[in-house]
Amino acid sequence: FQAFFEIVRAASPDLAKKEALDRSRELLKKGKHEAAERVLRLLQRDDLSTPEGDLALGMAQLLQQGLEPANAGRDQGNAIQLFLKVSRKDGFPFLKQLEKESALLGAEGLLYLGFALAERQGAERELGGEILKIVAKKFAAKPEGKVAKAKLKTQGIG
Repeated sequence: FQAFFEIVRAASPDLAKKEALDRSRELLKKGKHEAAERVLRLLQRDDLSTPEGDLALGMAQLLQQGLEPANAGRDQGNAIQLFLKVSRKDGFPFLKQLEKESALLGAEGLLYLGFALAERQGAERELGGEILKIVAKKFAAKPEGKVAKAKLKTQGIG
């Protein structure tokens, strides 16, 4: 894929970005998180970097780690940092995009991300609360939805 990507990148950077994002989403849907990360790393150069690419890379990285909510508050890893970077990007509808892509991250991934951020302070805590609200709404019938709702109550952010 990389050789194809470099040829397309030279001819049409926008097409290269689109192809890499599309390919990575296909891989994420198939549960091939490591392969998706390799494709998304191609978009990390300054001339190709986009919030969409960073969001997808954050998802690929998060899905490769253990998603135990009890450990989320201590997570300072690259995936969390990418999500924070994208959330701060002016003009990018982070929460709306995250909700739209929720099937790729799944209830477990969203719950973990919400927990990780809700344990922080200030704007990051509020962002974690908003993510937990997405989990509680979209996955209300699942255990993750119930856990998110309880976390919102205990943290006093719901």
